[in-house]
Amino acid sequence: MPLYINKEDGCVLDKEFLAKMLKFYRKVNPKEGLVGLYFSSNVISIYVMEIFLYFIELFKDKKNRSVVPTPLVMLVDPTMQGNRMSIKIMSLVNSRPLNVFAECPFTFQVADFEKTGLDVVFFG
Repeated sequence: MPLYINKEDGCVLDKEFLAKMLKFYRKVNPKEGLVGLYFSSNVISIYVMEIFLYFIELFKDKKNRSVVPTPLVMLVDPTMQGNRMSIKIMSLVNSRPLNVFAECPFTFQVADFEKTGLDVVFFG
């Protein structure tokens, strides 16, 4: 989803673009549902939170077919520290008085994992 950050407005989302893409997604994948969003970041910043809160509202709309009660957040660290790609899946566990996220365990299941090149990306 196109995202713009400027000093005056903060995080500006292209909600019209997202609405069109969700409509297209529902048409192409009618049996699948939404699970969350991902960011090229290693931290949950104020901008990530703004988008996350918007996705919470999207998940409340039944036509979007969410499969979890609140969106999951996948953080992909683009800096590849230590010559590895760091990925975290975060779930909101408490929203009052502070938003608290917990890291969720996960595994990737890819046939012929070694042939995809992901083994090099994940494990250096």
